[in-house]
Amino acid sequence: MDIVIRKLELRLALSPEEKGALRSTFAATREYTSGQDLLTEGERPTFVGALLRGALCCYKALPNGLRQIVALPLPGDILDLHSFSLERIDHSIGALAPSILAIATHAAVEEMTEAHPRLAMLLWRDAVVEAAVAREWVVNCGRRDAHARIAHMLCEIYVRAAAVGLAKDGVCPLPMTQSDVGDATGLSVVHVNRVLQRLRAENLIVFGSGRLTIHDWDGLAKAAGFNPAYLHASDAMRGGRGFAFRPPVDSPSGSEAGHGGGEIALGI
Repeated sequence: MDIVIRKLELRLALSPEEKGALRSTFAATREYTSGQDLLTEGERPTFVGALLRGALCCYKALPNGLRQIVALPLPGDILDLHSFSLERIDHSIGALAPSILAIATHAAVEEMTEAHPRLAMLLWRDAVVEAAVAREWVVNCGRRDAHARIAHMLCEIYVRAAAVGLAKDGVCPLPMTQSDVGDATGLSVVHVNRVLQRLRAENLIVFGSGRLTIHDWDGLAKAAGFNPAYLHASDAMRGGRGFAFRPPVDSPSGSEAGHGGGEIALGI
């Protein structure tokens, strides 16, 4: 639970007792393979999950077989807090990469929050921020062009990963295929590939070896119109410079720069 505690402590330092309560409440773990669903739309959720490793996607499946990814839980995130008040889940949750989830029953989480009111406040704040991120995603898919749309998603992923120690100096895991990127941004795979090629040509980003490498944070943030205020984070998370961002020393040349055609298979 270290990474979950690290994320919660971005907003409030926890006592040893509170950390112990989180560890004991979320003591059980489950492993999921890439492509496996944790929950499907219409199920009755029985647990709250905390992502320890990997990457997930929350999505809505359409009758024509397509899907829209509506959220990307990353390590450190607690998901399905809304399941306390909803009888059935209204979306599906799947693993984008091999993932490990710490789980707790609703009863155990209720007991924890009753005994530790500050944890209840932090979990409630987490759910509120999740709603703020969802609103930003509506704007992203509805009003930004394809170039800004993908750039914005990449900026968000990097900032969120850096906040819990999974990104440094412009490099972070990105366990998504081009098809996944399209599902998250409402674009075809062909369009996604074209935008990614352009972002590489502009020397802003590079994909390769299961990671995102940002060569020019300021350029990528400008292309996206990225303002992390919607993440409602501590001062440490405001702006890419909050993580002592430095461009990677490796240049976008050679095999990494040439990684372009077809699906980009990425994993943690």
